[in-house]
Amino acid sequence: MEKEIFVVKRSLVLLAFYIGLSLILGCTTKSIYVNMLNLAGPWDGTETHPYKTIQDGINAANSGERVLVMDNAYFENITLKEGVDLEPWKGTPKIAGFSGSPTILAKGDNAIIGFVIRGGDAGIKVALGGILSSKDKISVLIQDCEIYETHRAIEVKTSKDLAFAKNQRKSIYLAIDHNWIRNLTGDGIHVELNGPKTGELQISVRIEENIIQGSFFAGVQLEAIGQGPNPGGFVRALFTGIVGSNLIFGGKNGIRLHGENLGSAGVTVFNNTIANNIAHGITASADPGPDGMGSAQSDVINNIISGNQGYGYQEFTSFTSAVEMSNNLFFQNTKGHYADNETGNIINTQAGLNQPIINNKVVFYSGFGNLVGNPQFATGEFPWMGKINKDGPHIFFLKQTGTQKSPAIDRGKGLAKDARLSARTTRTDFSFDTGIVDIGFHYKKF
Repeated sequence: MEKEIFVVKRSLVLLAFYIGLSLILGCTTKSIYVNMLNLAGPWDGTETHPYKTIQDGINAANSGERVLVMDNAYFENITLKEGVDLEPWKGTPKIAGFSGSPTILAKGDNAIIGFVIRGGDAGIKVALGGILSSKDKISVLIQDCEIYETHRAIEVKTSKDLAFAKNQRKSIYLAIDHNWIRNLTGDGIHVELNGPKTGELQISVRIEENIIQGSFFAGVQLEAIGQGPNPGGFVRALFTGIVGSNLIFGGKNGIRLHGENLGSAGVTVFNNTIANNIAHGITASADPGPDGMGSAQSDVINNIISGNQGYGYQEFTSFTSAVEMSNNLFFQNTKGHYADNETGNIINTQAGLNQPIINNKVVFYSGFGNLVGNPQFATGEFPWMGKINKDGPHIFFLKQTGTQKSPAIDRGKGLAKDARLSARTTRTDFSFDTGIVDIGFHYKKF
């Protein structure tokens, strides 16, 4: 029964997300073409006479249209208008930006799919301000991109001067899927939700199947910061959704959740592998403000949290206690597997990770199925966008047989199909996961 409740709850979250995203994205009605090799013109955005620069194509596009870019190397910083999508025409276009501004600055209701992006002050920055003044629901999709050698790879931020009608809640649907992010001087994925001065702002996130390596601060950072009192009782800034099946390694912190002043940064953290970071695997913090306490309470399920030099999971107050802590695999987190800063408790035993109450203080509300043991990572070939990539992460497959078989095999909560991982694998031979889901990150074949 417990597994069924979990599956239903997660399915409902995903269903609501997909319905919201599909209703907002809709269908593009026109394509505008770009090819930098069209040096002599004419330039009218057709397949025969494409624009020479991406920005020229964007400038000619209207909301609901898409800009298709030929596979070449483009050296420009671009601003993507509201409602305009950016996709490849053929191959995988490359955009190299210059310092001083983001390589791609997006304004909302955009899809950015299938680019290699390097440089700039951010790879992709989504600045959500003006569009929220005119729309109640907006969406952003960032998918199949390779982003490297920048500060923040993907930054999504709302402005601090928003104000809506009393009791009005506006919604953002954010999907960041299957991106390869590496070699950063800041965060991999940074989402900062600044609540409005009046009304409420909710963001539904789906951050899945990303590979984030070498982030200087956090692989994924989610911040919810409220503004102003809210007599209706709702928080000003609210996160919902899933951070699932990501591989986050070799940086400082894996996932950082923060709520402040009636901001809530609680999400489901599901089937990630968070390993070999120089600070913590997951850290959840909350700060008070003039109007009330923030929170960052999440479900933490089916994750491998291993080899981090700080804590596996660090939480600071009862406002950051995990709601559910289940079926996670912990191993060699230097300072401890679970740390509760309020009481000073550090949990390192398997029994302790499955006992919710310590010293009459809630550390996590429900704990079961957690393991302590070597995940037995195996080396395989890293598949990325139609080929085997020799430079990518190879060491986070799981050993499937023998005396060193990974304890993460078939030990997750739920079935692979219910976790939407039955077309993904933890195996070096790329046979798909079946039956009970394996704990941790699952590779996609291409």
